[in-house]
Amino acid sequence: MGGMTDRFRRGAGVAVVCLCLALLWALPGRAEEAGGLEDHRSANGVLAVTLTAAPREVAFDGVHFPGMVYNGRYEGPVLRVRPGDMLRIHLVNQLSAPTNLHFHGIETTPRGRGDNIAILVPPGASFDYEVPIPANQPPGLFWYHAHVHGDS
Repeated sequence: MGGMTDRFRRGAGVAVVCLCLALLWALPGRAEEAGGLEDHRSANGVLAVTLTAAPREVAFDGVHFPGMVYNGRYEGPVLRVRPGDMLRIHLVNQLSAPTNLHFHGIETTPRGRGDNIAILVPPGASFDYEVPIPANQPPGLFWYHAHVHGDS
């Protein structure tokens, strides 16, 4: 029973990470509506942004623990794109382990520089993702996160 509880706790922690790293899609709003988060919007069919993955102590309700963050914040930047846009992310890895990116809900290619979970960015390196957003992509709330198996 203890093993099951431990697995549940680890799973719940991963879920929190995934839900906090949101990719908002063609929804009206301002940064204030996203809780004052770092907010980026596409222009002329392109959203180009840098995400820096780095270690940082995270605190929730007075509990402190080591975490991995994007651009200095646990919840990561909000990225707003429209159907037909190109999402370009320059991922900088300042972690001590490899990392990558994965997107949930985007109907895009898992090949090449797109939503390819086989890409591993080594510590101290960077990688340029190019994620084409399909012209028929339905609007919605999606999220992104690191997708290195065994670590999130």
